[in-house]
Amino acid sequence: MLAIGLYPLMDGIFGGNIIGQAAMTACGVALPLTFFNSGTSTLLGVGSAFILSRASGKGDKETVDKIMGNLIYWVILFSVIITLGGIFLAPYFIDLVVSSGEIKELGA
Repeated sequence: MLAIGLYPLMDGIFGGNIIGQAAMTACGVALPLTFFNSGTSTLLGVGSAFILSRASGKGDKETVDKIMGNLIYWVILFSVIITLGGIFLAPYFIDLVVSSGEIKELGA
């Protein structure tokens, strides 16, 4: 949660101070896409950690191996889906939020 909370701070430092004010606004517009990614990773991590900790406490190595295999599969699958969705659908999302101009170009 600390890393997720630091995204806007780092955007402010690098985007606002180094690149410019329009870049900071573009980072703010694109931030919900980042939260979607963070929410998906939290969903997978917390859900798997619960089952893994219980199985590890019991000493059930078979369940731990099965859950880790499933976790790796789902992480790779969701990573590909979110990456491709971000590449192809981010400009349309930015169109919904921003009308036009420099902010639209920087946000996409």
